[in-house]
Amino acid sequence: MSGPTETSPLLSAPAEPVVEGDSAPQQEPDGSNPSRTENLLRSIKILQIVLFASAVTDFAAAIGAFVLFETSAFRHRYFEDKIAVLLFGTFVAFLFSGSNLKWKVPYLVNVIVDLSIPLFLWGCCNQIRVYFPDDYWCRSTSKGHLYEGIVGHAECIKRLRVFQGLLWVCIGFTAVVGVCHLVLFVLRTVVLIRQRAAPGSGQLSFWLPTGEITLSVSIKILKQQRGIENPGRQAAVTIEHGTLAEGEA
Repeated sequence: MSGPTETSPLLSAPAEPVVEGDSAPQQEPDGSNPSRTENLLRSIKILQIVLFASAVTDFAAAIGAFVLFETSAFRHRYFEDKIAVLLFGTFVAFLFSGSNLKWKVPYLVNVIVDLSIPLFLWGCCNQIRVYFPDDYWCRSTSKGHLYEGIVGHAECIKRLRVFQGLLWVCIGFTAVVGVCHLVLFVLRTVVLIRQRAAPGSGQLSFWLPTGEITLSVSIKILKQQRGIENPGRQAAVTIEHGTLAEGEA
């Protein structure tokens, strides 16, 4: 009778590995999951490639529009500044998108770029949309700015249509560039918070120099410790002198 009762606990022993297997997935739902962070980094890489391709197309269309505008007789001074500013903005977007693919740009620089370039480019496109060229630019005039008869009205309309098409390409790809920058700003912020807030990564920082801050804090702590130790010694001395005075009395 005692034999079967002693062997009965041995039958329940194989249940322990099941408990260990169940405890392993419980470590997965943490605040910083490596697989999720890798997926975000992969999405950032894909968006950087899309941003670079869009910025190259936008910059090329802006160059074509600027050259066509400067070589045509329908160019106006009030519109020349707007297309020059658009050309500069597309060049900056192209430069930073290529830099992010080639090098590791600091987070604070990316924050400034991701927030300033969309606002700048969208402002330029809004001005171009308000003063968008039409057939009135090819009217006959006695001034030298418009076609009069040297090339002809039909040639002016043809060049104007190409110029309008290049402007619409710039506006479309500028919208894509702006959206990519804003999405990259959100994804980079999420990745940075997850990496810095991990259990073994230390305190949250944004690539700021922390040497001077920690040094000043340590000096303050030492001063406070010294200030606390000195009053204790003075109090002990006064108490000893007080007891001696009472004993002598």
